[in-house]
Amino acid sequence: MSHRMSHPHGASFENIDQQAPSSVESITADTSPHMALVIKSETSRHVAEENQNQTYKCETSKRPTRSEYLELYPAALEGNWDKAKRVVEEYPEAIRDSITETRDVLHIAFASKHTSFVKEVVRFLTDEDLERINVNGDTALCFAAKLGTVKIAKEMVKKNNRLPLIRSSEERSPLHIAAKLGSRDMTSYLCDVTPFEGLSPDERIEILMATITNDMYDIALKILEKDATLGTKKDKKTIAALRELAKKPLVIGGKSRLSLWERCFNFG
Repeated sequence: MSHRMSHPHGASFENIDQQAPSSVESITADTSPHMALVIKSETSRHVAEENQNQTYKCETSKRPTRSEYLELYPAALEGNWDKAKRVVEEYPEAIRDSITETRDVLHIAFASKHTSFVKEVVRFLTDEDLERINVNGDTALCFAAKLGTVKIAKEMVKKNNRLPLIRSSEERSPLHIAAKLGSRDMTSYLCDVTPFEGLSPDERIEILMATITNDMYDIALKILEKDATLGTKKDKKTIAALRELAKKPLVIGGKSRLSLWERCFNFG
C-alpha cells in the first residue's frame, strides 16, 4: 500500500509539482516574445537613466559654486595659496577654468608675480594644461616671457621642457617675445633652455636682431655661438646688426673674443 502525503484539498505534492510550474517558468511561459523585448528595453532604460543620474551627480558635485570661484580671484591676486588651496583641492578643474573673461587662476597669479603661488598652481596642472593657448593667444610660458618673470618660467619649464618651442598665436616663441621686449634676464634664461634646432632660420635672425637692437650684446654673442651660420647671412639688416655688434668689444667680452667673430663673419 502506498503511503503518500496529501494536500489538504486532496492533491498530492507530486501532482502539485506537475501542475504548477516554477515562477520563472511561469513568467517565461506567460510572456510573449514582444513582452520580453519590452521588459528588456525598460530594464535597459532604467539602468541607463540611473547611470546618467550617477554621472550627473558626480559631475555637478565636482563643480565649484560661483562664490567659490570668487574666492579664487582675490586669492590669485594676493598670492594667498592657503585661501585658494581649499577650493583647488576640492575642485581641481577650477584651476583650469577662466575666472575672469580672459584669465584663469594661473594667468592672474602671473600678472601679480606671486612666484610661490604659481609654483603651487603648476603642481596641479598637466603638461597639456601648460601648453594651452589662452584667449589672448599666449601659452603660459609666452605670458611669463611678456612679464619677464624668470622664476615662474623656470617652474614651468622644469615641469614641461617642450614649452620653449610652443609658439603664441602670433607664431613667436617665448624667446622671440622676450628678446623683442628687451627683457634681459628672461631672454638670457630662455636662450639657455630653447633648442635652437627647433627655431626656423628666419626666427633665429629676428631674435639675434632683437638682442642687438635692445643692447643685449652678450646674449647676441651667445646666440651666435649657438648658431655660427647666422654670421654668414648676407642680407643688409643682418650685416648692419653685426657691424653694430662689432663696435661693442667692451660689452661682449673683449677684443680677443670679438676678433674671432670678425674673422668668422669676414667683414672686419
